Amino acid sequence: MEGHEGAGTHNSATGGHIHGSLLQAAFISIGTLKCERRARPRPRQVPLPNSWFVKRQEELRELEKLCAETDVRVSASLAVVSGLSGVGKSQLVWHWAALQSCFTDGQLYIDLADVRRDGGVDVAAVLEMWLRALGQDKSEIGSLPGERAAAFRTVTAGLRLLVVIDNAQQAAEVRPLIPAGGVVVITSRRPIPGLTMDGARSVPVGPLTAEASVELFRGCLDAERGGHPALAELADLCAGLPLALRAVGTRLLERPQQNVPDLLAELRDEERRLDILDGEPDGEGVTMSAALDSAYDGLPEHSRAALRMLGVFPGVTFTPELLEHAGLSGMDGALAGLLTGQLAVRAGAFAAGSESAQARYRLHDLVRLHARRRAAGEVDSGERQRLLGEFVDFYVDRTAAADRAVLHRRYRISGLSPRAHFADSATALDWLHAERANILDVLSAAHEAGLHDPVWRICESLWAFDHTTKYFDDWIASHRLGIESAQWEGRTAAESRLRNQLARAYMETGDHDRAEEELGRAAELLGFVDEPVLSGVIWETEGLLRLARKQPGEAVELFTAAREANERAEDAHGVIVQSYRLGQALLQAGRAQEAETLLTEALAGAVRTSDDPMRSRIGIVQGQVQRALGNVEEAARQTVNAAHWAAWLRQRAKLKQALTSLGELAGDVADQDLAAGWRRRIAELRQDLDAVDAVDDEVDVVDEDGADGRDGAGAADTGGEPGGGQR
Repeated sequence: MEGHEGAGTHNSATGGHIHGSLLQAAFISIGTLKCERRARPRPRQVPLPNSWFVKRQEELRELEKLCAETDVRVSASLAVVSGLSGVGKSQLVWHWAALQSCFTDGQLYIDLADVRRDGGVDVAAVLEMWLRALGQDKSEIGSLPGERAAAFRTVTAGLRLLVVIDNAQQAAEVRPLIPAGGVVVITSRRPIPGLTMDGARSVPVGPLTAEASVELFRGCLDAERGGHPALAELADLCAGLPLALRAVGTRLLERPQQNVPDLLAELRDEERRLDILDGEPDGEGVTMSAALDSAYDGLPEHSRAALRMLGVFPGVTFTPELLEHAGLSGMDGALAGLLTGQLAVRAGAFAAGSESAQARYRLHDLVRLHARRRAAGEVDSGERQRLLGEFVDFYVDRTAAADRAVLHRRYRISGLSPRAHFADSATALDWLHAERANILDVLSAAHEAGLHDPVWRICESLWAFDHTTKYFDDWIASHRLGIESAQWEGRTAAESRLRNQLARAYMETGDHDRAEEELGRAAELLGFVDEPVLSGVIWETEGLLRLARKQPGEAVELFTAAREANERAEDAHGVIVQSYRLGQALLQAGRAQEAETLLTEALAGAVRTSDDPMRSRIGIVQGQVQRALGNVEEAARQTVNAAHWAAWLRQRAKLKQALTSLGELAGDVADQDLAAGWRRRIAELRQDLDAVDAVDDEVDVVDEDGADGRDGAGAADTGGEPGGGQR
């Protein structure tokens, strides 16, 4: 396995490490080389790699180009191998160096960490060591750094020499060590732009793949444990860092009684993972925590502040906007330090191509755990509480703004008036998708910390997202927290509203009994609140449950009551929604003509009030009504129009439903030419569905107007897409 990066000089004869002076290390292996002036030693200094090395073919190919593309006797060829502490940079370079035969004039090696004091490197001492290794008498070596650098270039002119410099931090400490000819390979935790501008090749080294990580384990374990299927997850918890993988492999080797599942269970505990990965220090006393401490200590202060702040953040991915909201100053510089140190990586962007697109980042998994440890030790409890409050406040504000962007004027218990953070519905939904895991983590942390008021507010704001994406486990888990928090706060109306939303989740998963139970509890609370629209919301869900149970007559009564409640509250959007619901119930009850009249009025209201999300919903049901009345061409016209609105608004489930209805209508047409034309139209509209899927490809949205996907005449729309359904 790959281990520590250059913590000591390796003895090529014994496989051990020499802990004498740097001068002694310069003469590990001495050969002789004839030159014009005198016989000159041929040093061999680059440590040998350990035996557990997974060949990184891509990186090795990049290093091979150093010899192939340049006449190393004329000028030096440079490469900077960069990556996170513990990722195996030095082992990669040592492995490559051990395979080379072209460096006939020898090798020179230095770990700059050994000669760095108070942030500075004693370059003169390194040059003296190297010049003496190359055969120069002490009397021939000048005392000034510039003199020694010039002498080094003179001596190395025309040589096929390999120079390896480990743990460099900046170009200035490397440039004096560059010979006149040969190949120079530098390892660093971050790219060194100055050397790149000098022509150095960049060779980034990332964590090992899951396959390579498992290969490391299998190379050292017995057949039983080496073939265990849980090795993949074990490797994943090591986050692809060879130093961590080596610690786990060593633990398994030293404890024959330790089985893979038991160790896996221990590593799943994030509070203990770093301690386990530290294991027993190796020959250089290097542990995973020590490597991460070193990386942390090498950061500028504003980057360390960002890491401590992220150590308090309950989520995984983050945006600059989040940290700025929590009070981080110098965001650009702080983020640059994390990225160049490869402690953080880009994790995608939401709303790609839009004006509001914003990059998203994540810490390396083990860096995140290390940041939590540093925050626990360096951030006092008062500041941690303040930061958590700021993070929670951020999500209260943004989820409410997203809800407003998607659902516009919908009824809300929360009295918040969010700022317009999102340009449109699509941008808001993109943000909610990207923040999905973070939101649940923040809800859990806030609930545990007793911040109950924001918990129920965030849950109320998740309605559009929950019904769009159908992540039922998240939906149910978040609302259980929200309901309990509403109870803690004594917010009866909020509890009733969230129980209603939870009932919709159970209804969509087919658990009608639980849905009925939650609705009953929500209805019981209505007697304690003065919220007439809330009554309509609950009656609407009860009506949908009756439709799902094929009881359209009862559904008509409930939707009628809900519509009247919204009329009394002068809620225009609510009236449109309940008219749409009532139209569905009338259609299922066989009263298509009444449904046509009602839906025509509802669509006129949606157009008049710019209630665009309702246009696709109403249009689809209008098409179903016209089909029931035998007006196939009018049914197709209404459904095509609804499909256009669904595509425009990124209502995936509605677009899918419209296409299904159009396909059935094409089958009703006797005229084959006309049917063929309709199918071509369906194919064109399907491209819109593919475009929506390209953005939301991870979301498998249930057809919310009926699991069987038929024309919907006998199925309930459970409200899936934003803008319709429960308000």
